[in-house]
Amino acid sequence: MTGAYGQFYSPEEVFGNLGDAARQYRARKPRISRAEPTLGKEHLLKVLVEASELDQFILETNDMLFGVDRGYVREISRFEKPHIRVSLKAVPLKPSPRPAKPETFELPFNAIRNQLDYDVSFSVEMKSLLEFGVANIPTETLDKALATELARLHSHEPCLARP
Repeated sequence: MTGAYGQFYSPEEVFGNLGDAARQYRARKPRISRAEPTLGKEHLLKVLVEASELDQFILETNDMLFGVDRGYVREISRFEKPHIRVSLKAVPLKPSPRPAKPETFELPFNAIRNQLDYDVSFSVEMKSLLEFGVANIPTETLDKALATELARLHSHEPCLARP
């Protein structure tokens, strides 16, 4: 279905496209990435049912919804195949003109705890804003921000990261 902002694919079409891309590029672990795939909960759960015949695939997310909705993580844990790649973004240390609510910074850490509690396969990937084209922020500021986030992650779950 085509809409004003692109195309919507049924779970069967998503799975078909994943399989086609995996065969075309000889990918052993296809992935669903970009546009925050966890936003469409029911749709994603249907995709996971379809994808159960794959050996494994990777689901990339910022983990915000898994930090808010513990039940969502419980539902994801029913599936063996997906490996969740949590993408944490390091933020600049100077204040933003439109700062996020402080509690939102805890959501990925809540999600990590939820995934540990439900034994979901996942890994954590740290990204700096430099990777997103924010080149006007000095590298030393980004390094400090990344070190701060790693230290926070280590304080929450020492087994996941070392500062």
